[in-house]
Amino acid sequence: MEQCIATLKEEEKDLRVLRAVLGLGYHAVQLENGSVGLSANILRDRRGNCTVFNAAGTIRGSRVGDLMELNERGDLLSRSLCLAAFNALVNIEGSGDEGDVFDLIDVKAGDRVAMVGLIEPVAAMLKRMGCEVSVYEDRSVAHPLVSDPATMAERCGEADIIIVTATSLINDTFDGIMGHAAKAREVVLMGPSTPLSGVAFAGTPVTFLAGSRVIDPDAAFAIVMEGGGTQALFRHGAMIKIIRKV
Repeated sequence: MEQCIATLKEEEKDLRVLRAVLGLGYHAVQLENGSVGLSANILRDRRGNCTVFNAAGTIRGSRVGDLMELNERGDLLSRSLCLAAFNALVNIEGSGDEGDVFDLIDVKAGDRVAMVGLIEPVAAMLKRMGCEVSVYEDRSVAHPLVSDPATMAERCGEADIIIVTATSLINDTFDGIMGHAAKAREVVLMGPSTPLSGVAFAGTPVTFLAGSRVIDPDAAFAIVMEGGGTQALFRHGAMIKIIRKV
């Protein structure tokens, strides 16, 4: 996240926030220029009073630079909102090509795939293609491909392909995962939370950014406010898949 924020120009930081929603599945931020960024809400539970986010009531009208400072708080909600604002700046028209990343990378039967963060349709597809798939997930998920977390470093170190969800930027696990990714043929950062900024990931093992761009802001905000997730955002035409090679 720090490397992403360091790529911003002062004029980008000075843009104002038009509206923001902290939804059950995603957070959404729209800037005064109309662009929208999304980031997954990975807050598992909360305790205490009815206030979920202490800065509520101050986000609309604030500067993008103010939201970038939320990253320093370290809590998941703040970091996710920061990432959504960053994505509103970079996941824009011209940030990549529309399509599916698996149309560009060569996947072979027998490939060893390590997936950090379960993306179930992708895991199932790779399994059908004959790949050896090991999934690592910090949630309690009953899925036959989810592996023992103690084996993650070893499996990533020997993997041909590594797929990492962009929520790793929120929970600050990205750098640790990349430390085991040097030998992989392809390393894909995936999901609507993915920042489509090639310069931010230059020098990392990441080879492709497989993210998205919001094309219908009102539909995206309605879905986020109503607790919808990735499939609803695609199904209702609120966003499209975007690929960027690093």
